[in-house]
Amino acid sequence: MPLRRHLPLHCLLALSALGAQAADQWSNNYVVPKDPPARQPTTPIWSDNLQLPQPAAPAPRTQPRPATSPGTSASFKQLCRPGNRVEALWAGQWYEARVLSADPQYQTCEVTYVGFGKHFDESVNLRRLRPYTGNVTPPPRQTNQPRGNTHGTPPPPVKIPTCSVIPRSDGMGNTSYCY
Repeated sequence: MPLRRHLPLHCLLALSALGAQAADQWSNNYVVPKDPPARQPTTPIWSDNLQLPQPAAPAPRTQPRPATSPGTSASFKQLCRPGNRVEALWAGQWYEARVLSADPQYQTCEVTYVGFGKHFDESVNLRRLRPYTGNVTPPPRQTNQPRGNTHGTPPPPVKIPTCSVIPRSDGMGNTSYCY
């Protein structure tokens, strides 16, 4: 009992509740539950008389739907001729491009962007193509002069480092010096 004297009230209440639960749980009146009855294996019985709901028939169409949207094949044939000059949409801006090849199955054109490297070539669908109008974003300017050289003077000479390799005295490889 001296232990109870030094514990706070909320701890004493928790201990008393725990003691009451333990007393109820571990009483001598514990009854072992009976095993549940064994389940009988069930197999579904399929019958030819089983009536399943049928899906509703689609409403008849007054006009047949075209295989593709109107004008798609004509615009594809007109735009995607190899060598054709077109405009392609990339990152929200239109750029001048040339058609390299066409894929009629997927309605896409392989294009190369004029003024850009071959690594920018891509396959473009018809939504990103239009005939050439001249209203395009120009490619970046390529200059042979380094930046900051606007007076026509040659760039300063580049210093090539001189390196030497000296074997270490302890036999553990080499040491490199560059100056």
